[in-house]
Amino acid sequence: MTFLERLILAGTVNPFEVAPMLYRDLASAVPEDASAQIQARVNTARALQQRYAAEGQFCNTHMLPEQLQASQGV
Repeated sequence: MTFLERLILAGTVNPFEVAPMLYRDLASAVPEDASAQIQARVNTARALQQRYAAEGQFCNTHMLPEQLQASQGV
């Protein structure tokens, strides 16, 4: 029986439970980054990803193992 079949038979797609969190644990006193800072990081990551676009690889899942190992220093 496949994993998907077991999920269907079990009647759930959430086979694990997550403990509830308290608000005080979610609320943080650490200042958040401004939107401009977040956008700058996103743009940097997108520019890095363009390294392999010419080879038809547009996301990490398309990368070859050698490319992933070489990118570890990035």
